[in-house]
Amino acid sequence: MNLKASDIMTQPVVAVNEAAPVKDLIQLLNEKSISGVPVVDDEGGLVGVISITDLLAANIGDDELGPADFHTSPSMDGLTELNPLLSPDEDIEQHPVRELMSRNSVTAPEDSPIGAMSKILVSNRIH
Repeated sequence: MNLKASDIMTQPVVAVNEAAPVKDLIQLLNEKSISGVPVVDDEGGLVGVISITDLLAANIGDDELGPADFHTSPSMDGLTELNPLLSPDEDIEQHPVRELMSRNSVTAPEDSPIGAMSKILVSNRIH
């Protein structure tokens, strides 16, 4: 069986606009039971990604932390409702998503083999 990215990807893609407040992002993550989303501009172009890892780093105020400092899994879905550490302070909730997102997005075509995708995820420490 030669699975491709298109065989397992979620469609339609759930994304957030870069100008949306973090509060709206948290609501979206909880409603969809997901841990992160692509960030798009007004034309729908990809400008970054944001996840609960970014929210956690913002909440503890450590600019030195990066994605490699955290390990998440689908079991973390919805944790922003349960764990105050994953819910940003009110002042952060009002900031636009663009201020917390990761700008270095790793992408792949829909026809990419799953094996190749796995290597990309591991080598870039993407969760």
